[in-house]
Parts: sequence; C-alpha cells; structure tokens
Amino acid sequence: MRLTQVFRQAAKSGVVVNAHRINAGKPPQLQGMTDFFLFPCDDTDAAAALTVDVACTRIPAKFGLDPRRDIQVLTPMHRGPAGAGALNGLLQQRLTPGRDGLPERRAGGRVFRIGDKVTQIRNNYDKGQAGVFNGTLGVITALSTDEQTLTVRTDEDEHIAYDFDELDELAHAYAMTIHRSQGSEYPAVVIPLTTSAWMMLQRNLLYTAVTRAKKLVVLVGSRRRRPHRRRRPPPHRPHPPPHHLTSQHRVSSVGMPTPHSNLFVACPIKARGCAWHPAATRSRSTGHQDRPTLGRHRFLRRRGRGASPVPPWQATTR
Repeated sequence: MRLTQVFRQAAKSGVVVNAHRINAGKPPQLQGMTDFFLFPCDDTDAAAALTVDVACTRIPAKFGLDPRRDIQVLTPMHRGPAGAGALNGLLQQRLTPGRDGLPERRAGGRVFRIGDKVTQIRNNYDKGQAGVFNGTLGVITALSTDEQTLTVRTDEDEHIAYDFDELDELAHAYAMTIHRSQGSEYPAVVIPLTTSAWMMLQRNLLYTAVTRAKKLVVLVGSRRRRPHRRRRPPPHRPHPPPHHLTSQHRVSSVGMPTPHSNLFVACPIKARGCAWHPAATRSRSTGHQDRPTLGRHRFLRRRGRGASPVPPWQATTR
C-alpha cells in the first residue's frame, strides 16, 4: 500500500501539486506557485546563511509568520555546514542572541536562553499532566540560575519545569532532521538542499519534508540536485518466498523440487551447509548447477524417521 494523496492542504495548493510530482520522480513546478518557492544557491555555506535569512527575515516579512512558532527548518542530515546542528547554532544567534544581564545555562555543549525553541528528545512520564513525550516542541519562557530551573511552554500550552540536571532531555529545535519530523506538521517549512548531503537526497525523503508543510514550502539550495532524485532501490532478494512460485515451477508434495526442476526452495531441515542451498549443489569441477536426484529425496523423507544426519552423498568413505 502506498500513499497517493495528501489531505492536509487544498487540492490546488502548490504544496500538494509538487508533493505528487516529487513522488512521481518529476521536478517541482515553481512557476505560478504562491506557496512553493526555490532560492537557488550552489555553495553549501552560503546556502546555510540564506536558509537562516529566509526563516528569520523574509518569510516573516512577507507572510507574517512567527519564526519560532510557525516556521520549521528541515534538513536531510544533522552534520555538515547546512545540517541541523550547525543551523540550530546560526538560528539561535539570530533569534535569541546572548546579551549581558540575561540568564543562560550551558549544558551538554548547548546554551539555553529564554526564547529558545526546544524539543523533548526522550519520553518522561513524570512531567506534566500526562507526561512529556519524545518530539514535543516548546519555547523556554523562564530561566533561573538561583533556583537552577527553567520552564518550557509546550505547543499544548502546558508549562513544564526542568531542573538543570535534566537538560539532557532537551535539544534546540530551530532546525531538525526530516527523519525526526515524521508525523508532525508545520505552517511553513524551509528545506536546505545542498550537494554536501547528496547521499541523503532521496525522493522519499524530500516528499516527507514537503508534506510536513500546511501553508508554505521554501527550498534553498542547488538546482542541479532536483532533477536527479530517485527512489532508493529495493533490497536485493536472491531467493523469493514460496508464494512467488508460478505454475511453471514443478514442486513435489513434500515441498522440494522434483528431479525435473532446478528451482531450489527453502530446505525444511535446519542444518548448516544444507545440500538444498544453490551454492551447495554446484559441481566442484564445472561450477554448473546440479539437479536434485532421487537419492536426495529419499534422504529428506527419512530424516524424520531417525536417519543419519549426514547425507549419503556427503558421507566420507573409509
């Protein structure tokens, strides 16, 4: 079963149109769209700076959206100049810079300040009315260095208090990976697409990022990467399951190939080096596949009646 229609937006929305185009392997349609844009930029560092400017300045000025509450930056990777880790630092410097006289707390390589957008990274059933779960978003509204606590107001408008020794449960959420955003939706999404993340630029990943948006999608990055996205190939399966067998494959009543068939199905005997495995029935001299013989069938039928575990064609002679 495959999702073929997106129900979050109106049918004529550019987000919906381009989500279907991406899912079909086609490049997004940009001309004439009022809710789907591309800011071309080939350099990775410049794309990161442009992503910050789009999320903090351009979208709020044109659409009136709040950069903390309404705009989410989604990246293919966490590492790299345009990854979620680096962008969180750049976005924090733009939206909540450090100032003299304002309290802040450094924990685990992160600096928490009042106004920071944060997310819960593990379930905690002891906080809040019904617990705080992995992926919950919020904004820091209070921080006290004297009491060693800070307070987060979640998207459900619930105020959660954290001791400073519990800050390992929080992480900045100005930017996050597309994988982590699955199951969520945001009014506006900004997606940096750079050549440094080319290994992660798969069609299904971009489709997931685009369908997180309810109103607006902005792509930032190289044009050259868009036409080359392809779906990840399915895993190689050398031995199909039995339900894939067709009428042309003749199989005996005991579930094994007949003497007139060179199709090898899974052997019911749990023994390492089973002679029914294709690699185990190749001739040592020619390398050709040997057809099963009647003697092997007799051996398999006798296994359940206390026969020797060593096949006769593998037994050593003295």
